[in-house]
Amino acid sequence: MLIVRKNRPRVHSKGGVRGARAAESSPGAASVPVSAPAPAARLGRLESVGADGAPWVTAPQWLETPARALLAAPPPGGALEAAVGQRVVLLPLEGDEASAVIVGWIAGETSRATRELRVDGQRVVIAAEHELELQCGEARITLTADGRVLIQGRGVLTHARQVNRIRGGQVQIN
Repeated sequence: MLIVRKNRPRVHSKGGVRGARAAESSPGAASVPVSAPAPAARLGRLESVGADGAPWVTAPQWLETPARALLAAPPPGGALEAAVGQRVVLLPLEGDEASAVIVGWIAGETSRATRELRVDGQRVVIAAEHELELQCGEARITLTADGRVLIQGRGVLTHARQVNRIRGGQVQIN
């Protein structure tokens, strides 16, 4: 264990140094224990969020397969699920090199192009308070909180094997 002394030599305007020997030799001098160096931070990626809400991360040449991580720094925007694919700053968990702690997020990283959602089940619900928008190229479907559904695109095609109904308080075609 390394000992760092708080009483350091003081340089005075006359050019002399006072206190150097006192700090080195006095047994009652204040000291602060310094432990081993902190583990190196590593860059990784948030791969997924478990059913229990826990983040799963990978890091090159350390966590090659996704490992459960602890979260010390909230993701930008606050939603962990929305941050899947983003690069993160990781520290190894003390005493367990196979686990990590997310201590930061790489600014300016966006994972829109690589984000993918796969859900196995009977029903998927995606909710938003004000507006939900699905977008691909020039096509867009927007759902608003006031109940409007907007479908926009270069062309809109509807196809039904049976009756294709259009219902509304008033229907305007062209």
